[in-house]
Amino acid sequence: MFVLIFMHVGWARLMVELKQLSFISLVVAVAVAVIGTFLSIGKWRTILLAQGFEVPFRRLLRIYFVCWFFNMVTIGGTGAYVYRVWALSRDTKSAGVAGATLVIDRVADLAGATLLAIAGLGITAPLFGAWQVML
Repeated sequence: MFVLIFMHVGWARLMVELKQLSFISLVVAVAVAVIGTFLSIGKWRTILLAQGFEVPFRRLLRIYFVCWFFNMVTIGGTGAYVYRVWALSRDTKSAGVAGATLVIDRVADLAGATLLAIAGLGITAPLFGAWQVML
């Protein structure tokens, strides 16, 4: 992805655009990314603890970053899922536990996204006025 950006935009224009970013926007963006990472790892750890397995935070952080790499280079992020199940199965000694951790994590993410979408509709619906339904 970065190669395509550099090929089409060029270093000079990219640097000009980066200089226009405010420092506060950059700090907020990095903070959101770091907080999201820690929340994801905390969610994994909680799911594993609920199944009776304690995997150190540092190990989960390492798995997270390797998964992040595989998510970037494989179609649909499937490499990240395969690696995560493989790595966690080494720690839990059970591919079933590792796979269940992945499924529970994905279901929790889907439920959270659904709740956010419903809340977003509730917040934004008044902005659009009455909806006309044609039958």
